[in-house]
Amino acid sequence: MGADYRILNYASHQSRLNLEEEVSEELELTSLPGVGPATKQKLNDAGINTILDLATAGPSEIAESIDVDIVKAVDLNNKARKKLVELNRLEPDFVSASDLLVKRKKIDRISTGAKNLDELLGGGIETWAITEFYGEFGSGKCVAGDTNIVYTNDEKVHFEKISEVYEKYSAIHGERPFDDGFAIPLSTVKVVSYNLQPVPASYLYREKVRKIFTLSTERGRALRLTKAHKLLTLRSNGLEWVECGTLLHGDVIAAPRTVTIRADSQISSDDAYFLGLFVAEGTANPLSLSNSDEKLVRWVRTYIERKFGFLPTVREDERSPGLCTILLREPIRRLLGPLCESNSYTKEVPETVLNGDESTIKSFLAGYIEGDGHLDEGGLELSSNSKNLIEGIAYLLTRLGIAATFSAKLVKTGPHFKLRVSGFDRARVKEFPFKSKRAPVANLKNSKYGTPIGAFLRRVYREAISASRWHIRREGALDKSGTLYEAFTRSAYSKKGISDEVLNRVLNFFGKTIELLTASQESLDAVNLTSKADFRAFALSLPFPLNSIAPSLGLSESGVNNYFNRGLPASKVDKVRAQIAKEISRRLESLQNAVSTIREAMNFSWDTVLNAEEESFNDYVYDFVVPGKHTFVGGNLPTIMHNTQLCHTLCCNVQLSREKNGLDGAAIYVDTEGTFRPERIAEIATARGIDPEAALKKIIVARAYNSAHQELIVKELGRVIEANKAKLVIVDSAVAHYRAEFLGRGTLAERQQRLNRFMHHILRIAEIYNVAVVVTNQVQSAPDSYFGDPTRATGGHVVAHTSTYRIYFRKAGKNRIARMMDSPYHAERDAAFILDDKGVDDPPEETSRRK
Repeated sequence: MGADYRILNYASHQSRLNLEEEVSEELELTSLPGVGPATKQKLNDAGINTILDLATAGPSEIAESIDVDIVKAVDLNNKARKKLVELNRLEPDFVSASDLLVKRKKIDRISTGAKNLDELLGGGIETWAITEFYGEFGSGKCVAGDTNIVYTNDEKVHFEKISEVYEKYSAIHGERPFDDGFAIPLSTVKVVSYNLQPVPASYLYREKVRKIFTLSTERGRALRLTKAHKLLTLRSNGLEWVECGTLLHGDVIAAPRTVTIRADSQISSDDAYFLGLFVAEGTANPLSLSNSDEKLVRWVRTYIERKFGFLPTVREDERSPGLCTILLREPIRRLLGPLCESNSYTKEVPETVLNGDESTIKSFLAGYIEGDGHLDEGGLELSSNSKNLIEGIAYLLTRLGIAATFSAKLVKTGPHFKLRVSGFDRARVKEFPFKSKRAPVANLKNSKYGTPIGAFLRRVYREAISASRWHIRREGALDKSGTLYEAFTRSAYSKKGISDEVLNRVLNFFGKTIELLTASQESLDAVNLTSKADFRAFALSLPFPLNSIAPSLGLSESGVNNYFNRGLPASKVDKVRAQIAKEISRRLESLQNAVSTIREAMNFSWDTVLNAEEESFNDYVYDFVVPGKHTFVGGNLPTIMHNTQLCHTLCCNVQLSREKNGLDGAAIYVDTEGTFRPERIAEIATARGIDPEAALKKIIVARAYNSAHQELIVKELGRVIEANKAKLVIVDSAVAHYRAEFLGRGTLAERQQRLNRFMHHILRIAEIYNVAVVVTNQVQSAPDSYFGDPTRATGGHVVAHTSTYRIYFRKAGKNRIARMMDSPYHAERDAAFILDDKGVDDPPEETSRRK
């Protein structure tokens, strides 16, 4: 097929499309002056098979494919365009407005299925154009009300259930109907977002759902989320946001490694230590603290005398020899606050500690551990009858960059909860200011709680360093028996956590390789490749095997080895130099992206999914709207809501005859998010009087698994359109992979550049093949929108300027509202439609009125 993606005929689910049909003589590449059989073969190898493909390809792509300079590539591109103008397949460079009007009258349109929406679009979805759809941040991607969240209000830290936060701010601001639920506007609330720093939240939303998805993990998380809630995972292709409903046993999910909150402690380190002791061993009635460590008892007496000006009474417990009870007095109540009224089931982390700095937190935890913790070389264990206390301590540990494992069991007195710190984080405990205990030295040789990035490292190593273990060992860069070499080559590391120490060594190794590649890139033009000695020296200096360029040269590895051993023929110098340059650039790009991914992954701690199942719920779920970020710790990533339904409807309607507002053609569906459902196509087709089996046969689906794959699929579109007489191309969604793969501001320029190239490529396809192109887009909340709808389409100016028409969807009761946001000539107005068994349809009252 010339590509590595599957294009399926959904009626059979077996047969592949025949893309090797004869190309018509008028579109043959060899009909162009200067394109002989050899050049044609090179273009074919790059997926350029007809003059149409050549006209839609960019000059840089052509130059790279056939190893010519950009001037020659531009000339070929212009020849292809002129040929298409002669064949009346493309407009000439200059055309009168009157001729263009005549041409536009021949533009075809596809009915959306709703007359209101068709009228908004001037008769339906146009060919020769890109129509973009996007929708409001949606419901259905929320968390259960008992989910604890960390937030600040006027810089004061709170740790509460999200349902309690909703009730608190509902009483202050009131709630208003929104989508399928209610929303509360927020002004001073900040939540911890993806960058692990507090960011403003604009709304708090809730709605009622019948089902909830329960996710349990190896480290004791019990998450209750809606199925569409997205979590960050780490796979062989890098970081990826996925819906929790798609997670399986063994998948990993990200959790904050640390939370950065600006804090000014209002209590001293000794105060914090004393509070930790009291939370562990103190009682409210009588107000006292018990401990059997003589050193700690002396410290408490000295602290109270110095802080409060009295020496407390100490009594020995007759029933428990060695256990001392320290009786506390009224002056201490002010420091203890609500702890004076609590018991072992209701204790919580004091507010003064939650708002404290690292020194305060470490002192509090040291006091708690010495009061009721177990510490040995295997790790740290903390326990309590209070779930809120244990979850609060887990948050404090996160503030310090320490991950813990949570567990619960039922004992005679009720539920009992534990936290255990193990893995590489054990070493951090020695930083705590213990008064009596001494933290043992942890054995950190092995741990499953590092960063589970082994599969990703192996892929990058094979693609960017070497597929040959001999090559690296020959250079002496890696010790065959060393951890770094094993991480790159052994599949066992897929299930192991890799320590920061090893990952820093990986980053250092990749950095040195990038330096070597850059040096090779800079020196390549100056190397005399016709000199056998110079050629051999340069080949040996490369941080990858020279024979890796063999496939691009059309040679076997032994053929390239012959060049190395015998010298490079003068006739091959330019071609070999070009392929080496291309190989260096490819490996550089791969390594630079890998460095970014590794650093990003090291910002998180990671947990492994044990079980995931859906269950009945019938209660409210909640969601913070975080402008520009879409995430909060324990929260979600809102995305599009209605677009896929319209795409499915268009796939059916394009097959209708022209008399029925169709184009009697096939549809191509580029699915980037796994949203295509043949079952829904069959349902819509049946409701519209179309044979469902026949409808499925005329829909070609290409599943794109990453942005590079998506771009490769689009390169093949010309052949697929011609072979199947397609009149509609759908990309659902255009931006998803670019947003998932290019994380952080450092990659924004590259992301927008590649997205720009992609959008212009499909625009050229729309014009040359006279097909309708529909793209769906994701959304985000605009930071400057406090009142009204904060929703904005993603992709920035690149997508906005390339799309011919932009349509925004939102809900209004049972109806959907489409608004024309951008058009060369349509007015900005609304149209109502509904979603039913026909897909997109007119509202019942509108249908009755038209009749």
